[in-house]
Amino acid sequence: MNLRSLLVSSYLIPEWEKQKFIQLVLPHKDTDWNCCLEEAIETFKNIAYAIAKYQKVLICYQDKNSIKGFKSLFSKLKKIYKKEAKNIVFIFEPTGSYSEALRKYCSQQNIKCFIINPKQFSNYAKALGVEVKNDIEDARVLSKAIHLAKDGQVKVPVFNEDVEHIKELMSFYKFTKKQTTQQKNHLESLTSKKGDKFSIKELKKSIDESKKKELRIIDEVQTVIDSKDEYRVAYSNIISIKETYGKDVSLATPSFAVAKLLQKQLNE
Repeated sequence: MNLRSLLVSSYLIPEWEKQKFIQLVLPHKDTDWNCCLEEAIETFKNIAYAIAKYQKVLICYQDKNSIKGFKSLFSKLKKIYKKEAKNIVFIFEPTGSYSEALRKYCSQQNIKCFIINPKQFSNYAKALGVEVKNDIEDARVLSKAIHLAKDGQVKVPVFNEDVEHIKELMSFYKFTKKQTTQQKNHLESLTSKKGDKFSIKELKKSIDESKKKELRIIDEVQTVIDSKDEYRVAYSNIISIKETYGKDVSLATPSFAVAKLLQKQLNE
């Protein structure tokens, strides 16, 4: 039975129907199991371990979105799956701050992941008729999305510390640049109408400091680039490229130059 026939029919799937996995949602403190949580989790562990002897088990589990939380989760999963823990696959979207922390943890622990494209996940949820958008419902849908993974998409993610460092610096640079522009616009507005002198004076100081901060960020990016020969060579190739308008790409335009360096590193 395919997805289309499931969606358009009223057929109730029996327990003997061919299936790819069993899904278990582990109890947590916000469920009715809170009164006997430890005992309930232990029971669920035993159920999962018994099923895992015969087929795959997908587990939905609530915990903090941090390295500590992921470590706690994986520790619990290893107790459940034991030798089969090496076959665990984490499924998630590459959105939000938590996804980067999870990608880093999985890379460090050699855990396989299926990082699903947000648009693909959205379309899949719609196909299942899921319209509610919350963490619990998302987890349920994600756990079913494993069959969407193509060959090579379930793998241990790559996490390059230098690349992530530059990405964070560039994000900070853009944020600072935006603040500088906003302050300049406000200063121009006040100056044009001969506004409050104190505000104008403080804005000028703030803009000056913001510009200095931009330069410090660029210097930090340059430090990362200079840390390895391969980065220096890649960057040297980048800044020698002529832009569409015939201008040299230099460190004065880091959003272009470093983005290209990142693209190169991420594609390797």
